[in-house]
Amino acid sequence: MDKDVYCGPLRLGGFSLIELLISLALFSILISIALPSYSYLVQDRHADTAARQLFTLLSYTRQQAITRKRQVVICAAADDSFSQCIPFKWSGRSDWSQGVMIFVDGDKNERFSAENDELLKVARLDSAVVDVSCTTGSFIAYKGTGILQGFSNGTLTFTSGDYSRQLKVTNIGRVRFID
Repeated sequence: MDKDVYCGPLRLGGFSLIELLISLALFSILISIALPSYSYLVQDRHADTAARQLFTLLSYTRQQAITRKRQVVICAAADDSFSQCIPFKWSGRSDWSQGVMIFVDGDKNERFSAENDELLKVARLDSAVVDVSCTTGSFIAYKGTGILQGFSNGTLTFTSGDYSRQLKVTNIGRVRFID
């Protein structure tokens, strides 16, 4: 004969209210420690992505100059329409954050004109980057041999929040990251 034996209240698996509150408090503390590091990581990635984009575009520009044996220019775009470069500057800092234009400079004046120059490529940089500036001015021109036209070394700086990344363009046309 089977008898049902009562052994007291049945305890189901789970958490008490106090255990849940303690877990929530610990989770909140961990999140408050991790968020600043995460925002720094996001800023780092934005600046790094834009730097790598421009590294690729500078390499493309140099390769096109060598392949075509003609002067090819990469310049900072004046606006979103990509119809012209920002006002001509030989030196000083220029804002490159709108994007870039790459063109074969038929009249060798380092300025884009639809009548005389062949537009090869336009590109937008990572929009989250606050500032992209270049010490050589508003353009970088490569001769048909792949060396820079009329410049010494130039530095492009990519800034996102507190993080920045730099590219160096040497007078022989080589592009490298500065750590």
